[in-house]
Amino acid sequence: MKKDQTSALMTPESRGKRLRFLLYQVLGKSAVELGREYDFLNEITLRGWLGGLHGGLSQKGAQKIITVAQTFGINVALEWLLYGIEPGPTAEDILTVFKHKSAQESKSELGAESIPTQSKDDQAMIKELALFAQTYPRHLSFKINDDGMLHYNVGDLIAGVAYRKDLQNYVGEDCIIQTRDKRVFFRRLQRKNADATFNLSCTNPDATVKDFAINNIEIAKIAPVIWQRRSLK
Repeated sequence: MKKDQTSALMTPESRGKRLRFLLYQVLGKSAVELGREYDFLNEITLRGWLGGLHGGLSQKGAQKIITVAQTFGINVALEWLLYGIEPGPTAEDILTVFKHKSAQESKSELGAESIPTQSKDDQAMIKELALFAQTYPRHLSFKINDDGMLHYNVGDLIAGVAYRKDLQNYVGEDCIIQTRDKRVFFRRLQRKNADATFNLSCTNPDATVKDFAINNIEIAKIAPVIWQRRSLK
């Protein structure tokens, strides 16, 4: 059988899986509830997206889901919904939804005009990353979201080939790191500890991030950065 050249992260089924996580685990909402509470969503269409049917979640559909998430006080990246580019929703997002849910559960009257759109540069970045993903199906990608690393700007996309073994070989390199508890970081890999965990650190001495160093991380897979697309913003 001919090998599917499309990254597994970009299939309709994978998009549906991420959407289920966002709706059920983060927002605590069903397709029935969303279809009733948001006039720009349809329950049947939502079920199709969740099941990966008829091409799955589209870009326009993902933009609508982002609008819904914003009414709960959290920002969800279009790149994560459609292409699995980390970071996705976090435990902090779940806590934010919990804290604000009573205020956010009133029926939204947002119209189509409120749906965010992508710039031409964003679209070009995604197309280039999609080509990388086709070339390297086993990859990790990430959208820079802080100033922790030198030579990288907020909004840049990065990617690399993912590895699960011999992780100590990448000590000293700037890597996308996925932990065993599904967190994703972009940091420099530091020494391996006696208990097989690793330490991570920023490289920007003027970084404003909360944790300059993160210690004793259990790594599931790692990707040294070999591809970068700078944002024009």
